[in-house]
Amino acid sequence: MRGAQAQAWVWKVFTPVMALEAWLPTPLRRMITKVVGVATLLLAAVAAILVAVGGLNAISRVAVGLTLIVLSGWLLLASLEWFRRWYYYYEYDNTQEPLVTFETAHVLYLTPAHDATAGLLRSYFGVTMLARLGVSFADAEAFLFDARRSPIALEALALPPQKPARVGSYAAALYRADKALQLWLSQRGVQEGDFTEAAMLIDTLWEERKRSQRWWSREHIGRLPPFGRALSYGQRYILDRFTLPIAVLPGAAQAEVFRHRPELLELENALLSEAGRNVLLVGDAGSGAVPLVAALAQAIEEGRAMPELLDRVVLALDWERMISGAKGGGAPLEEQCATALAQALHAGNILLVVPNLPGFLEAGRTLGVDVIDLLEPYITRPELPAILLTDRARFETAVRPDGRLLRSAAVVEMKGEDYASLIWLVWNAVLPLERRYRVPFLIPAIRALAEIAERYIPAQQRAERAVALAERIIAQAAAQRRSVVDAAFVREVASQMFSVPLAAPTREERQTLLALEVLLAREVVGQEEAVRVVAQALRRARAGVRGKERPVGSFLFLGPTGVGKTQTAKALAKVLFGGADRMVRFDMTEYRGPDALARLIGDPTGRIVGRLASALRDTPFAVYLLDEFEKTESEVHDLFLQIFDEGRFTDGQGQAVYARDAVFIATSNAASDIVWEFFQKGESPTARREEIIHTIVSRGIFKPELLNRFDAVVVFHPLSREHTAEIARRMVGAFVERLRLEKGITVEVSDETFSEILAQGYEPRFGARPMRRAVQDILEQKVADAILAQGAQSGATVRV
Repeated sequence: MRGAQAQAWVWKVFTPVMALEAWLPTPLRRMITKVVGVATLLLAAVAAILVAVGGLNAISRVAVGLTLIVLSGWLLLASLEWFRRWYYYYEYDNTQEPLVTFETAHVLYLTPAHDATAGLLRSYFGVTMLARLGVSFADAEAFLFDARRSPIALEALALPPQKPARVGSYAAALYRADKALQLWLSQRGVQEGDFTEAAMLIDTLWEERKRSQRWWSREHIGRLPPFGRALSYGQRYILDRFTLPIAVLPGAAQAEVFRHRPELLELENALLSEAGRNVLLVGDAGSGAVPLVAALAQAIEEGRAMPELLDRVVLALDWERMISGAKGGGAPLEEQCATALAQALHAGNILLVVPNLPGFLEAGRTLGVDVIDLLEPYITRPELPAILLTDRARFETAVRPDGRLLRSAAVVEMKGEDYASLIWLVWNAVLPLERRYRVPFLIPAIRALAEIAERYIPAQQRAERAVALAERIIAQAAAQRRSVVDAAFVREVASQMFSVPLAAPTREERQTLLALEVLLAREVVGQEEAVRVVAQALRRARAGVRGKERPVGSFLFLGPTGVGKTQTAKALAKVLFGGADRMVRFDMTEYRGPDALARLIGDPTGRIVGRLASALRDTPFAVYLLDEFEKTESEVHDLFLQIFDEGRFTDGQGQAVYARDAVFIATSNAASDIVWEFFQKGESPTARREEIIHTIVSRGIFKPELLNRFDAVVVFHPLSREHTAEIARRMVGAFVERLRLEKGITVEVSDETFSEILAQGYEPRFGARPMRRAVQDILEQKVADAILAQGAQSGATVRV
């Protein structure tokens, strides 16, 4: 269907109400209605007082007359509102399926035939959407008045196929068709994803409000509980001593945010299933399990839950109080539990929640009590459905192996949030926060927050922590008196929280990246080509000219031992990430055998903690040194092939782990004999890199596809005598400086001692490592002997 056809239908059906909107817009009409209503009440009060005091005299008659006149005006305005509402709910209350919704009709009514974009941007929906994107109405008017080459005509615009056509889908279709609109918005930092997301979010919000206002609909009336049914249930005065309202549990305050979660419907269905009316709700701390149960309790109270649940009172079993009482000399745990559960069963309308079930089981065992034996006779009865909360790891180790609860309980797992669901979660979270802090959250900021949460928060904690992050950001924006929360501010706050560079590079960081070769050369001697290749790759990554899906950098350092491979990794961590402690080293010789992969990513039971998965979650922005990479298993190579290609992997429990802010450096001595052979012939190993790589592949050390995933394969050549001498000078200088700072002793090293160190420490096959031993054996020993012989104290000078 074309836009012109839909517009003709709108003119035929909606012209009366659209004429009203044009003559007396809804916001203005509602404001006038309120003013007239207040005036009516005041005049009625004055008239009543005058009649009561003086009867129907001339003055009171005038007051009554004015009241009736103003009242008639209010009734006229109210009738206009009901007239509008008839059209507003047209899509629900009409027997024929409409072509478009009321909101889309309003846009089409305002649209000139030659310019579809103008109608959208000037409508209520368009103005609201632009405000959410950080674009002013004045800016939009300037764009519309510009001489655009080819505005999109309504006849050329294809409407979405679904009926009625929703305004969000209409706006998205128009955006894709209008190249001038795309260019104008992109110049203001609004991309297609921002525009489409804004259209869909606002459209859905308006749709939900419209549905909630139709209190007379079958959907709402059908959920009302029968009058007086609650009177048929038993009392629970003893039960109240051993239970808590669900609202007091940690995390329950976020219930409103979780009312749209798919797990809520799954939870309701499980509670009403024939197989058993109990639920094992599996979710780690921060996954949203408690807020989800609180959202169910809220839905029951507000009549939004399934009719069979509307009489239920949701209570949390206060088993910690029972345990304390039993240990403190009170009634035994069995007696307390039986009393509480018996009354809950007798009441007949309780939905029992057992928080931290594994903790209850463990506490019961310390008292010699089998908690499942206590619970089972009661919660297996249909009169007492129960929701049992457990974390994932202890569900696998303590609950599932036992098996008894699984006979009468369905398992509902809190799913880790993906990007799409995070958008809706954050959107629902920021709406009440905006009202509290009076700072609007732009749609690009919501998308940025969802992207950050998906990337840096573990899946099982993502729901609650994303909401907490949104509140922290908007509170900080309010404290700084910001007018809006934009994407740049979200990245700025998140950068501080997660210690990762999410914002655009600062001037200082840009200078560091541009001078990276010089800064690395201060730490690494004799490997200019390696330093250059690494620096160029990192500049490409930070400038954003390469894909965001991959790590910041991934390099394979080849070469003999002691030539600076590890030192380059340390220098990179120091220069780029602020300290050598930002280098995480993995000795890959330790990851051999059948459990090698599990020790890196974890196993499904949670018994083996994946070291790589944990490190990336704790320290996402760091250099990861994979030492002696060739000596690990082929399945570990396959894991890193995926990491280098996609910037993520799945841990042993099926949760995504992101590695897109890390630099990976794999070192290997593979083909060192070939490197040494070229060096002895006076040829540059770097120039013969392809031959070295071919040798590695032909020997079956690394697969070609793995080598192709590295940003660069860097060949480190053996150190010359001049390079080794420079390394010796740096080692001697570092030792002298350390002694000056720690002991206040000045050390002067003679040329003879330095030559002795150089002669003993120069071993071309072993690089700089023998030099470190020579400094220790010669210089440190001579200085130690001199200090003891002279009794040198702070301020003394020692010559060796």
